[in-house]
Amino acid sequence: MKDTVIEVGYIAGAHGIRGEVKVKLYNPESTVLHDEDNFVLKDPKGTLQKVTIHKVREGSKCFLVTFKGISSRNQADDIRGNALVIETPMEDGDEIYLEALRGYTVEDETHGVLGTIQGFMLTNVDILVVKDDSKNEVLVPLLPDTIRQVKHEPKTLVVVTPEGLIGE
Repeated sequence: MKDTVIEVGYIAGAHGIRGEVKVKLYNPESTVLHDEDNFVLKDPKGTLQKVTIHKVREGSKCFLVTFKGISSRNQADDIRGNALVIETPMEDGDEIYLEALRGYTVEDETHGVLGTIQGFMLTNVDILVVKDDSKNEVLVPLLPDTIRQVKHEPKTLVVVTPEGLIGE
C-alpha cells in the first residue's frame, strides 16, 4: 500500500481576526472538508505543514475553515496561497479521488495511448481532460463502462472510449 498525495484546494486568504481562513476547493461540490480531519499545507516553496480541521462552515464562494493551532489573523495570513493536500493510502482497485488521477497516462484499449490527464470538467458527466505531447486535447467522459483499470505503478488509466470519440 502506498500513500498518494492529492491537492484538493488552496487557502485563498484570512477571514476575520481569530485565525479562520477561506478555502477554495478545486471541486466546490467535494465533501472532503467534512470527510477528512487531517490535511497538509504546502507552501509555494514546497514546505509541508500538517494541520487538523477544528471547524468548517460554508461561506460565499468558498469554505471558512478553522485549523487547530491557527488562532490569529496573522497566522491565517501566513498560510495564504498554500495548497491544501490530503494523503490517502491507495491500492489497485480502490475508489479514488479524481484529482489523484492528474498526471496519469490514459491508454485506450482500441486506440493506444491518448496522453496525460491534465484536468477535469465537472458537469452532469465528469470528463477527463487529456493532452498528448503535441498538446492535442481529448475529452474523455467518465461513463459507467469507460474505466477498465487504474494502475498506480506505472500511473496509467486504461479506458474504453465511446465509439466515435476518437477519429479513425
